[in-house]
Amino acid sequence: LYLYLSLWRSKSQINVKLDDLCLSMGLPKAYRIPSNFKKHILEPAREVLKKFNDVWFDFDRSSIHKSKEGSYHLRLKLTTREKSEAERMKAEQIENILRLHFGFHSADIKEMEAIIRSTPKDQFIDKLLYLSHGIDKVQNKVSYVKKSLINRFQT
Repeated sequence: LYLYLSLWRSKSQINVKLDDLCLSMGLPKAYRIPSNFKKHILEPAREVLKKFNDVWFDFDRSSIHKSKEGSYHLRLKLTTREKSEAERMKAEQIENILRLHFGFHSADIKEMEAIIRSTPKDQFIDKLLYLSHGIDKVQNKVSYVKKSLINRFQT
């Protein structure tokens, strides 16, 4: 699996027919059943890849779905050490913006942590830039920003 993922490391996501992937990996037909592939390949591989390699997949944002033609497709969200570090730095930047420009405290940031983590960082920063225009007229900046972010990004 690592060798296959390495081929696509520059992509943020790959979509592949489960049959084709199993064939290229030399797996028996039993692994072409989504539950078997997930249980015996994806679940064991996720932590090993993340811990020991330079490319891995986000298990929670990956899926196996059935296409209109009836074949199963695997969608993996790929991450590399470089992408992971860039995302971490952007998250820190977002926290600093919230503290410096909107008066957030640690408890406020913790309250918004799930939204910060799950939202594409560039979209989040764009929303903060938009909110910064005219924020001086708002009495309770923290509450206003929280509500705006929740309305925009909470699913």
